[in-house]
Amino acid sequence: CLYLDYTAMVRPEVILATLQSESYVHTEDFFFRSVHLSTECWSFVALHQLASALRFANLGKWYEAAALMRHAALVIEYMGSNISTLGCMNLRDYLRLKVEIEGTSGEGSSQVKELKPAARRMLPPLVHAAYLAAVSGNESSASDVTSDDDAPQLMLLIYRWPEDHGALHDYALALEFLETSILGGFYYRHFSLAVKVIGSQSRGTMNRSVQALKNAYETMLFPCLDAARTLLGQIMDRELLVNKGRIMTEIQRKRERAQTAVSTESERASPPISACSTNADASAAPAPIPATTTCCVVTAVSIPEAIALDASSWQVCQRVDALRQEIFGCTRYDTPQET
Repeated sequence: CLYLDYTAMVRPEVILATLQSESYVHTEDFFFRSVHLSTECWSFVALHQLASALRFANLGKWYEAAALMRHAALVIEYMGSNISTLGCMNLRDYLRLKVEIEGTSGEGSSQVKELKPAARRMLPPLVHAAYLAAVSGNESSASDVTSDDDAPQLMLLIYRWPEDHGALHDYALALEFLETSILGGFYYRHFSLAVKVIGSQSRGTMNRSVQALKNAYETMLFPCLDAARTLLGQIMDRELLVNKGRIMTEIQRKRERAQTAVSTESERASPPISACSTNADASAAPAPIPATTTCCVVTAVSIPEAIALDASSWQVCQRVDALRQEIFGCTRYDTPQET
């Protein structure tokens, strides 16, 4: 295995001497410098991974290139978390430092500035490979490509048939991951940090307004991929129009059928009182009940489980039990007495 001499490479004694030789007038100075220097170092790592990924992509080694892009994306995500720690600074102490460092900023870092151009260089190899795949497969989309503006048609081929272009599809997903990490993971956090620390209407140390930082994360790195995803969505909407809303429609139909069944059973379970007695005098003995009426009552009080869905099912059951107790001398859980 490869052995790296930590002492020779890192030179910790030089780092310690540099730290001890520096003087920090402001309370937040050391923390501010440390975060920005570490961001610079991690930017170098991310750019190195992207450069390696580009070499693999040009060789057609898509899975290897995708893995390196994902590694770079995770590093950039970490950079965003790293700069977010500056939100812990004491605002008053930082503002004293801010006045003296006017004209310098982490935004001015040459390494950070190179992140977006390096990411954009990862797209052309994919477009070229998609074109070759379309030509070899006699796809009509290949003949439509006359400029970079037509590249979404090629990307559509990859998104629509990922099982036929597995390596290219994985590479495209890695590009999406990389774009999200740069725009959302780093630049959006940079904007949020500026708002939190100095306010949304202020200007930074480079005399740039905080609101202007929005452009850094609102502008897509790969509009070609975004256009392809939009096209695929439109195509699928047209092809599957007959199924639009099918799941929710079916759920609504089931709900309506259940409600209708509950209403019907509730009505059947509540027969008129006059049908069960021929004497209005409550003290008189009940008249014999015709066989047809008896069968009707017995059928009515056999309440299905569906009634439990109704909000008034408990009241319905109580009323039916009272009728059975009055007529047969039993509840719906007992055997009716002989009449």
